[in-house]
Amino acid sequence: MHRIPAVLIAAASTVTFTQITIAADIPLKAPAPASVPTVPYNWTGLYAGGNIGGSWSSTDWTFFNGATFEPISQNRSSWVAGGQIGYLYQFNPSWVTGLEASWSGTNLKETSASVTVGDRLRQSKIADLLLVTGRLGYASANWLGYVKGGYANSKVNFNTSVASTGLTTTTSSDRDGGWTVGAGIEYAFNPYVSAGIEYNFARLNIGDRNQVVTPGFVMPETITSAHTDIQIVWARLNVRLSSPVGKY
Repeated sequence: MHRIPAVLIAAASTVTFTQITIAADIPLKAPAPASVPTVPYNWTGLYAGGNIGGSWSSTDWTFFNGATFEPISQNRSSWVAGGQIGYLYQFNPSWVTGLEASWSGTNLKETSASVTVGDRLRQSKIADLLLVTGRLGYASANWLGYVKGGYANSKVNFNTSVASTGLTTTTSSDRDGGWTVGAGIEYAFNPYVSAGIEYNFARLNIGDRNQVVTPGFVMPETITSAHTDIQIVWARLNVRLSSPVGKY
C-alpha cells in the first residue's frame, strides 16, 4: 500500500524536471525597442528647379493711325517651359511662407486679318513670362498646398503687315508689367527632391505704345488700351540647395 504514493511522487518529479529542462532550452524574447518619434518633413530651405506645361492668352488691343480705328481681340495657346528659384520657411508648425522668382519661355503668337483695311494682318506675340511672387502654404507630412501672388512681366510684340506680300508695315517690342495670382500642390519624395502641379493667372497692363512705321505708310501709328490675360498650368520639379531639415 505504501508503494503507490512513492510511484506517484516519482512520476510527478519526472514531469516537473522535464518541463524545467524544456523551458531552459527556449530563448527569452528580447524586449521591444522603444518607438522613435518621427520627425516631420520640414520645407525650410533654398530650392531651384524647372517647369513645363501649357499656356493660354487673351490679348485685347486697338490699332490707330489717324484714319483707322480698329479694336482687336486675339486668343492663343502654346507650350511654356522654364525654371524657378526660391526660399521657403516653415513655422507654427505647419504653415509655410516664402518668395519665388520664375522665368519661362512661350510662343503665344496670334495673327488675324484686319476687319477695316483690306490686305492687312494684325499680330500680337507674347514671348515669355517672368513672375516674382510671395507664397503661403500649409504642410501636412510630405504634402504642401499653397497660394501665391505678386508681379508679372512679359515681352510683348505688336506687328502689322501686308497679307499679300508679307511686308511689315508697323512693329513694336517692349516689356510690360502687371500682377499674378496662383495656387499649387507639391509633394516631397525625400529631403532633396519635390514635384508638383501649379496654376497661374497673370494680367499685363500694356496700355498705349507707339509703333515703328515702315517708310511709305501712314504715320504715326499707335497701339492703345492694350492688355493681355495669361493662364498657365505647369508641372514643377524642385531640388533643395540648402541642407535639409527633418526627415521625409
